[in-house]
Amino acid sequence: MLKLNPCPYQYTDRAVTARRLAAARRALDRQRAQMPLFASDITQTPEERIDEIDGYCRALKGHLRSLYARQLRDLRRVWRAIPADRQEQLAAEWARCNYPKQAGYALEWLARRGWCRIEGQILPDGFVVRVSIGDGSAPAPETVGRADLDRWAYTGKR
Repeated sequence: MLKLNPCPYQYTDRAVTARRLAAARRALDRQRAQMPLFASDITQTPEERIDEIDGYCRALKGHLRSLYARQLRDLRRVWRAIPADRQEQLAAEWARCNYPKQAGYALEWLARRGWCRIEGQILPDGFVVRVSIGDGSAPAPETVGRADLDRWAYTGKR
């Protein structure tokens, strides 16, 4: 298997410090000053603002971790389809190349060599990405049509 770095998307809750509270207070004051007619409608406290930001960061990191896991599963599926004698050669090339050692980059690198094809499409309710397997001699053939969208590998909300 190709050598990859661990998932870079780790999130640990940050402590609510006096510095963060002061920054949240300044941001709320700035928001009230920008909208003086609606200043009374901005009722959020600095603590609530920090909780909202932390919740957003937690959700984003969770989404990115699931995306990384999906890419890793796709990479493993493509890697298993490559003949064993070619795997060693490709692993040596991957170790020498200057791509970041992450699953998404490895998939793109293999796609450039014709071992897989990465397709994506933005839909009104989300986006879809599919990885199909090729034989390494040329770019992977077109294997999916518009009717197959609900069977694609990864579906997520925008």
